[in-house]
Amino acid sequence: MLSVFEELLKEFRGERIGLTIFNSSPVQVFPLTDDYPFVRDHLRSIRSSFDYIDETPEHWVGTLNGPGASLIGDGLAACTMRFDHADEERSRSVILATDNELAGASILTIEEAARYAAGKKVRVFALNPVQGKDAAVSAQLAEAAELTGGRSYALRDTTTVSDIIAEIQKQEATALKGQAQVVLVDSPNAVIALTLLSLLGFLVLLWRVRL
Repeated sequence: MLSVFEELLKEFRGERIGLTIFNSSPVQVFPLTDDYPFVRDHLRSIRSSFDYIDETPEHWVGTLNGPGASLIGDGLAACTMRFDHADEERSRSVILATDNELAGASILTIEEAARYAAGKKVRVFALNPVQGKDAAVSAQLAEAAELTGGRSYALRDTTTVSDIIAEIQKQEATALKGQAQVVLVDSPNAVIALTLLSLLGFLVLLWRVRL
């Protein structure tokens, strides 16, 4: 899953990116930034934590501070709240990596979190590593993404990265009303992966349009 985010990063030109991960509680790994070497270092660090060399892997730190696990709605809402400059007209997107398999009682359902994101004009692009395994669960994730104007993708589809980039560019082209130069805006990003069937992550990306 992290490899998808690394591929997305290659396409960015001045976009600000932030990373939030969650399990029973969400935690910000790094705030919105356009310092791509800094972002790559953190992604590599998160990837290496899956070797479980440390007693408490980095991708667990701060994510186990509540009851239950994989509280997707709460994670999505926390991601939506990371966007700054709320008074400015920008395109904002969240890339949410999750299998949508809830294990506990979250404050918000994924539908409620999606409606909250839509109210903030944040689009959600879901990356589902097990799309099709449980048709009902996958459909619920897809419907939540569509509520925001986004959509759901199978993680392993060969066109996933290019499709997400194309969707965001299309939105920005509309926002700029025909201007030739488009710079991608906020869009998550979501991120990180399942851990023992419970840890989910998402990459938050905030891409700014330069008008």
